[in-house]
Amino acid sequence: MKPIRKDEQEYIRNYIGNKFRDKRSALESEREIEVEKESQKNYKKFVSMLKIDSLKKQAEKLQREYLDFKTQKELIEEDKHRKLRDAVKKLEEHMTKWKNIRRWEDTPSFTSYNGTDIQLSNVESYITNVLQQETRKAYDNSSKGKAIKELDAQRESCENALYSGSSLGSVRGYIHNVLTKAEIQDAMPSNLMIENK
Repeated sequence: MKPIRKDEQEYIRNYIGNKFRDKRSALESEREIEVEKESQKNYKKFVSMLKIDSLKKQAEKLQREYLDFKTQKELIEEDKHRKLRDAVKKLEEHMTKWKNIRRWEDTPSFTSYNGTDIQLSNVESYITNVLQQETRKAYDNSSKGKAIKELDAQRESCENALYSGSSLGSVRGYIHNVLTKAEIQDAMPSNLMIENK
């Protein structure tokens, strides 16, 4: 048995990498399209489930009041601003609880670093972002999402075979079978990989 030469290993490793990268990219694109569609479809239901509507409406109302009174006396302006900060802080605290429970990546932040600038427009983008995370988790746990995990396992199997020390012919045959099972077109010419006897 003649072991696979180092340059042949490198070529096959790159070949495997490219094939699986292309397939994974296609599957991930499909996932993102479905995540976007499902996120849009489930937005209202998701917001309702979070039970933040009243907190959000209260913060929006207080923001409008704050902006209307900004030109008046400094005392009135500061009072309204304090109420708004408190409302937004409650909204952030509520969303932070959800973040910790659901293990979302991003921390909700609807105020500036010094706490004076209120950014309620960030609420919508934050909700959209975490809804997409939730939808992606659900997708990854579905039969469609399991295809990505299975693809990763098949790639690992091919790479393990490549470094197994087996003959070029048997490794090539194994990789061909795995690629076929993964429904990946195997374009490596088999006659170029035949061992010399």
